Amino acid sequence: MSVTKQMLTMLALAPIALFAETVELPKTPKPRSVACEVSVSKPMSLWKEGTRSVTTTIECDCTSSNALRVAFGRDANKDGMFQVEETHIQFGWAARGWVLRSYDQWADFHEDVKIEKERKTLKVVFEFDVSGKLSGFSAWDGEKRIFESLSKTLPKWLYVKDSNIVQVKRNGVDDPNERVTISISPHPADVKDAK
Repeated sequence: MSVTKQMLTMLALAPIALFAETVELPKTPKPRSVACEVSVSKPMSLWKEGTRSVTTTIECDCTSSNALRVAFGRDANKDGMFQVEETHIQFGWAARGWVLRSYDQWADFHEDVKIEKERKTLKVVFEFDVSGKLSGFSAWDGEKRIFESLSKTLPKWLYVKDSNIVQVKRNGVDDPNERVTISISPHPADVKDAK
């Protein structure tokens, strides 16, 4: 490739590189007791003009005695705090498998996983068309696709465009030792089908 072509390619990709954003969310504090649920919240708009995909990646130590979930919500009173009634959607690990829950419609989905303790990765991808309408959804347990029925039906409650606050919460005995990132991109997610 000539120098001129390389420069033109770099210039064409520059807006995408500048617009793409990945945020690592703060770790949850250690609970005072196993009965306590602890959380951290971060104001964060999940959609802005030009957004084509929002990808949440959760890496954590999953056991039958812990839970770690990410929630998206709408901070209606703009106090910077994530209230239960402001929750839109929640997903993550819950003791015996992956869960995805809508608080607006009371829809509940489970993917059971039989493990004692394992480091696992959940990837949840929301895709939008150029107008901001939800055009795709996928969720992955490592290389295995999960919650496939939602990918086919795309229910309206999956629409997270108006979410402007994110929460990570945990409870249970075992430390999930989590790492949670959210990537907002101006192009569709590059997610390969599981083999």
